[in-house]
Amino acid sequence: MSQSEKGKMKKMKKRKNRPNPEEEEDEEVAAVNDEEIGGQSENFEEREEEEAPKAKKKKKKVKETKDEIDEEAGGESAKEVEEKEAPKSNKGSSIMTPEPFAKLPISKETMMAIREMGFENMTQIQARAIPHLLQGKDVMGAAQTGSGKTLAFLIPAVELLHHLKFTHWNGTGVIIICPTRELAIQTHRVAKDLLKYHSQTLGYVIGGAARRGEAEHLAKGVNVLVATPGRLLDHIQNTKGFIFKNLMCLIIDEADRILEANFEEDMKQIFKRLPQERQTALFSATQTKEVEEFAKLSFKKTPIYIGVDDDRSKVTVAGLQQGYCIVPSNKRFLVLYAFLKRNLTKKDLIIQYDPPDEPKEYIHRVGRTARGEGGKGNALLFLLPEELQFLVYLKAAKVPVKEYEFDEKKVPDSQSYLEQLVGQNYYLNKSAKEAYRSYILAYDSHSMKDIFNAHRLNMKDVAASFCFTSPPKVNLGIESRASKSRKKSHNSSRGNRHGISPNNPYGRQQRT
Repeated sequence: MSQSEKGKMKKMKKRKNRPNPEEEEDEEVAAVNDEEIGGQSENFEEREEEEAPKAKKKKKKVKETKDEIDEEAGGESAKEVEEKEAPKSNKGSSIMTPEPFAKLPISKETMMAIREMGFENMTQIQARAIPHLLQGKDVMGAAQTGSGKTLAFLIPAVELLHHLKFTHWNGTGVIIICPTRELAIQTHRVAKDLLKYHSQTLGYVIGGAARRGEAEHLAKGVNVLVATPGRLLDHIQNTKGFIFKNLMCLIIDEADRILEANFEEDMKQIFKRLPQERQTALFSATQTKEVEEFAKLSFKKTPIYIGVDDDRSKVTVAGLQQGYCIVPSNKRFLVLYAFLKRNLTKKDLIIQYDPPDEPKEYIHRVGRTARGEGGKGNALLFLLPEELQFLVYLKAAKVPVKEYEFDEKKVPDSQSYLEQLVGQNYYLNKSAKEAYRSYILAYDSHSMKDIFNAHRLNMKDVAASFCFTSPPKVNLGIESRASKSRKKSHNSSRGNRHGISPNNPYGRQQRT
């Protein structure tokens, strides 16, 4: 046992332990299996963006817009921070390294679990972060989604509790905070596999789940707890049986997304209530000024910075093929239907039918595929002709995308049939109206108003994509065109609310 672990053991023993509860076996919260969206397009022909202009005027106009995008995109905005004390080896285009997990000073129980999970060599973030975390140091890591950062923080966390001989009587020793319930469930699943041969207990608390059951589970003693910010703060404040005074390590995953979801105030309250003498690790896919300021609140001392993506020419993994397809509003549903019908049995494909709010959201979405060693995947983004300017921001954010064309001959001529079906079926009609309304309200909430402007949509074509012959009467509650026009000149000087521009695709990070 290292000196730091002995010190932590002494500190833990000094704290009052709870009375020995009844000997009752702890039940783990079952992880929900996420369904994978599958399919790789065999029906979209890839073409380079430099191809000759099409004969048709409409396609020529699109080509000219794409050429302007190519000229406009360019500058890099990644934060450059020098890593202190961290090894400099294993950089490269691949996320993998030749370094095996077997070289780490970890327990046989953890090593057995890693082998059963099918892992042999470490990724870059794992090889560079795990040694520091095992030594009890604070770490701030910059790593893209799918780079293996979950194991990078879970392995040291499990080892810490293993060497301290943590039991359910001691309460919670490690807390992992995730921005969404989906990510929390995925992290819990990995932790469950890693703890297979250990005696430490595991659980999660997330928004939307039954709070009473969570409270009962916490009262039994959950050593490794995965949580979303809001629900964690709720239990810290209101669950009497929740023992967190023996906390040894706090891990914050995808800090940038936590801030995007407006959890900053919840996190500040959590920091105030948790023990100050602890190890802290913070990971983020993007490094912005907001994340930097957030890190100052998270760490009590300067952490070791590990940025495995700082020198990359692109921010998504190498095994991910990314493309976009230009589809007019009135054809979107039919194109999607044709695409899915031919690709129902295929996997590892992310389809973004509706555009993301900004490049960061796009990166997180596509990060759900092409994960792990040699991971392969495909991502397809649907764009309206009016939305092509979004490519400027993707390219400036180091996201490589190519255009795919759909074969109009393979798109079924089913519009009139679908309109008739929706018009005659009450429940389908009601659902279609709700979907139509939700789409327009979501579109109107986009921060990048220069690209995604609900007042520039052709409502008749949008209605057609929901199988209506004309726009249905629904209460949208958005400003009128006239009101929007009056504010246009005022808002244009201020920019959008996130401060996003082609040279600053992540928004609000260039401060003077």
